[in-house]
Amino acid sequence: MDVFVLKKKQGRAYDSEELLRSVLIRLDAADAVLIRRENGTWGIERSAGKPALCVSVSHTSGYWACAAGEEGPVGFDIEERGRRVQPRTLRILHPAEQRYLAVLEEGSAEHGQAFLEIWTRKESYVKYLGRGLAFGMSSFSVVGKTGEFLKTLSDPDGRSVHVWSPDIASGLQAAICSAGKPGVLSVHRFSDPGQPVKPPLEHAADFLSRRDYASGQLKKKLLEKGHSPEAAAQTVQQLAQDGYIDDSRFAEDYAKRAIEKGKGRRRIVRELMERGVEPGEAQQAALQADDEAGGSDYERALAQAQSMLEKEGLAGEDPVPDKLKARIARRLSSLGYESQDIWRVLEHLRSEA
Repeated sequence: MDVFVLKKKQGRAYDSEELLRSVLIRLDAADAVLIRRENGTWGIERSAGKPALCVSVSHTSGYWACAAGEEGPVGFDIEERGRRVQPRTLRILHPAEQRYLAVLEEGSAEHGQAFLEIWTRKESYVKYLGRGLAFGMSSFSVVGKTGEFLKTLSDPDGRSVHVWSPDIASGLQAAICSAGKPGVLSVHRFSDPGQPVKPPLEHAADFLSRRDYASGQLKKKLLEKGHSPEAAAQTVQQLAQDGYIDDSRFAEDYAKRAIEKGKGRRRIVRELMERGVEPGEAQQAALQADDEAGGSDYERALAQAQSMLEKEGLAGEDPVPDKLKARIARRLSSLGYESQDIWRVLEHLRSEA
């Protein structure tokens, strides 16, 4: 028998049918046809000559898991360890199970663990029978008269079924019920990106409510949220048509702020392009911000150098150590000033000393 375990990603939605199809591919059963029964369980039809395959699915808020085997019907259940036990749930257990738990301190880790083992075993048995909780959880017990967990139960026709609790993941309590005796169990952990919980327009609105974005940058954020390239592109196009995003406006505002922070045109253009602004538009925005700010890149680079000298306690006529000149050159380069402007600044410092 095989068990497949998926740890869900936060903020993602998962479809059991899609995940089951992924499991079938991993089991080399891509030819199988999935059937959703009225009771919510899954059936599988296979081509003639192919071995029968039975599956049972269980999920929590953080995990999705599936047991699959060719040994006959299977019931499978998982619960996350640490789950809080609701008092009303205890009341629907069989009296033997209630007595088993009564000797443990309610609210303790031991009590919670024992409850989960009982509950998953009961759930796996009900799923094996293909019945819901309406079957009556108090009508049968997975705990024997002497206080041990039963390894076998009887179905309504008197046939024995086997119940056990395999270890499939550190954060999960699991149970399997099957007609065959427990054999080799192969546990497979797999991943799936899932689907975004929100539509792309809602995600885009969330981003834009915090700050402005260029179209390319917003598209990248939507792709990171798992939306398809087509959906992301259509959403960005619609927002641009409605005036919610405007690359020219974004580039102009960004370039003005960057100039105020002492950045050079080269870095401003690079950062705008990194944010999805077209090269020509980025160049135009940087030049316009430069013109509106007055002065030149050289003058702003010189102001940055003089600010560094003041922090070092040096006046204009003081000699500038070579190490400090090197630091000034690196700083101006990181701010995006052109090599010729940096060279002119260093020459100015030499002539002033």
